[in-house]
Amino acid sequence: ALPISMNFLKRLVESVTHGRRVPDNAGAGAEAGGGGAVPSCFPSKDSFLQRIIAAGIPVSEIVDVGVREGTFELIANFPRHRHHLFEPEKHCYGDIAQAYRDVNHVLHAKALGSIDALCYLASFALGNDGVPTHSGIVSEAPRADGRSVVAVEAFRIERFDSLRIAVTDNFLLKVDVDGLDTEVLKGFGDHLRRASVVIIEATAALRSEEHTSELQSHHDLVCRLLL
Repeated sequence: ALPISMNFLKRLVESVTHGRRVPDNAGAGAEAGGGGAVPSCFPSKDSFLQRIIAAGIPVSEIVDVGVREGTFELIANFPRHRHHLFEPEKHCYGDIAQAYRDVNHVLHAKALGSIDALCYLASFALGNDGVPTHSGIVSEAPRADGRSVVAVEAFRIERFDSLRIAVTDNFLLKVDVDGLDTEVLKGFGDHLRRASVVIIEATAALRSEEHTSELQSHHDLVCRLLL
């Protein structure tokens, strides 16, 4: 991976935001659905990716962990790259097929983590109406009531470095897995050194140094977009 210092990242972020808060309709704030102010030192996903491209940072392909219905900023900025999509939620697959219909992609119906183990994938409905809004991986199966807990199925968590998936050096890694980001990073093992850019999406409650320390043990370039 290209050796880039954290000082370079700081300058890169400042050059995107010009020291001002990113407008909500420019990216992160709008995606958050009004769920909190965007710190002035962080760009939107789209503006950051554009700056990465302009700076000449090599990106060979995309590894997108927790793609849900699609990561449209990555599609827009890297439409000719191959996208490895990791998403265990079956109800998202129709939307994924539509979003990536013109993009070279491989869908991996897998949940990544720091261990190889059998767990449970639970789908939840925030509206208590049986319409899935998010999912989570748990060690013990909750009871599905069809309203708040829509469905539960046994699922296997796997380490990325235990899979026989070939990715080229200087891939861009995006992780958005609702609080298990660090576990996913640990599961990449030495493959993390081969990434040129790592983007972790986290809520304010997950702004811990654990992400940074795990990445810095492998990597020089870290960008956390707080949404």
